[in-house]
Formats: sequence, C-alpha cells, structure tokens
Amino acid sequence: MKNLFLISLFLISFRFDLLSAQFESNFPTLRDSSRNNGSGQESSSRTTISRNSSSLSFSDEFDAVSNCMCCLFNTLGDIIFSDEDEKEPEPEKKTPRYLDPYRLYAGLRLGMSAIISESQDYERGGVQFGASLNAYVNGFNLSAVYDYSIVSGTPNTDFVTNFSLPGNHTREFYDIPSSTSISASVLGIGLGYYFPVYEDYDGTILELGFALKANYFIIKEETEFTRDVYEDDLFTNSLELDNTLTFKKFAPGFSLSILLIPPFSDKLAFEGSLDFLIYNRTPEELLSTPLDNYEFLGLASFVFGIKYSL
Repeated sequence: MKNLFLISLFLISFRFDLLSAQFESNFPTLRDSSRNNGSGQESSSRTTISRNSSSLSFSDEFDAVSNCMCCLFNTLGDIIFSDEDEKEPEPEKKTPRYLDPYRLYAGLRLGMSAIISESQDYERGGVQFGASLNAYVNGFNLSAVYDYSIVSGTPNTDFVTNFSLPGNHTREFYDIPSSTSISASVLGIGLGYYFPVYEDYDGTILELGFALKANYFIIKEETEFTRDVYEDDLFTNSLELDNTLTFKKFAPGFSLSILLIPPFSDKLAFEGSLDFLIYNRTPEELLSTPLDNYEFLGLASFVFGIKYSL
C-alpha cells in the first residue's frame, strides 16, 4: 500500500510538470515596435509575434520529458527493489525449548488389561483405570501408580471331580461354568529414566522412558457354575454354585513409555505405556475356576495417561 501511494504521487507530480510546460509554451510572447516621426503628433505601434516564441523547441520538450522519465524509472526501481527486500526477511534463529528439570506430575490413566495365562477363558481382555504420581529429576522418574482392572471371561472349560467311595462306589461332580470374571488391584512403585528423542519446530517434545517396578497386587476371580452330581455314573441332582479365588502377592514388573509434551502448555503431558506384572502361580486345582486350574503368569496392560504438572 505504501509503495502504491508513492507511485501514484509521483505520477501526479509528473503530469503536473508536463501541463505547466505546455501552458508556458502556448502563452504568446509579445514584442513592441514603435515608430516616431519626431513631430510629436503622429505615432504608430506594431506588435509582432515570433514564430519560434509561440512554443517550446522540440529539443527543450525532449529534455524535460527525458528528465521526468529518468526520475520516474529511478523512483520505480527504488520502490520495486525496496519492496523485494521487505518480502525477504532474515530467518529467525530457532531457540531450544526450556523445561524445568524438576517436575512433579499428577495424572489419570485409562487403558486395556489382559491376563497372561494358559487359560483361554480371558483372551478378550478387559478395562483398566487408575491414577499416578510422577517426580522427574534430570530425566530420572520416580513413580507411584494405582490401577484397577476388570476382565470378563468367556467360559471355555468344564471341570470334573471324581471321588472313590467305600464298596467300590463312585461319585462325580461335573462343574459347568456359566460366567467368570477377574478384578485386579495393583499398587506399583517404579524407578526409570526418560530419553529425549524428538523436538519439533513448534516446540513439541517427545521422550522415551523405561522403568522397573515393584508391585503389590490383589486378584479376585469369581466363577458361577452348574454342578451336576452323578452317583455310580447315574445322574442324581443339579446345583447352582459359585467359587471365589483370591490371592495377594508381591511381584516385579516393568514398563515402556512414550511421553509427549505439547507446544501449547508446559503443564500438560500425555503418555502411552505398556506395563507388565510378572508372576508365576502354580495351579492348585481345588476350585472350579480357570486360574486355579491353569498356570497364571501375570498381567499386561496398555494405558493412556494425561498428566498435569503441580
């Protein structure tokens, strides 16, 4: 807009100079010529108009126009080149984003959990939610996490119990589960380290973390089933029953995490993690529940978390 205004102003000035030159050239130049016979009684005057004075010479007009055109081209050149300079600013130097090396986060967690077992009853997994508290000190991470999982299973196994009675008599229980589910509470304390792996031009920071954990967990399995009773291979009656299996243990674990710090806030952080709890329980085969009849190896979960810096 500034350049357009300067060009318009110059063109108006240039037009005004041309009009002024034309006006001066068209104005007649008068020359007086007087005759006097010396008697003092008679006088005459003659007015003459010179052919060359009625307009400017061609060379004068050409010089004026040439000077104006030179000024016009010089001015336009200055405007164009100055405009190009304005369109090409010097690139700004990128400065690294500063984050406080001492950070304390409180967060919420939501994800999916799975039972690691030889049993096929819990293959589809379940839901997990919890809370976390994390302290970061120069890349090291001290965490306290509580998670609660609910896993609903699809009964896939029937259980048969045989009894030998005196007099060569037998009794058999056929337990046919109708539903089974697991609830798990896990309290974990971990120590890990986060590596910065990526920083985008807009300030986004991505960190990769690994942590070792000590977990205390409580697992409760509930199974409802129908028991058919046979005496000497003859059906006698049917019962509706349920069994509950509960065990509490300490177990080690580890996690792999990706931490994302968005460019619009230093207070927020988003995290995705894979968590594993490792435990090997030998089947006791006392109850009609899947985990009491198949080896239990631990828990696995994929969790998304949102954290806020305190």
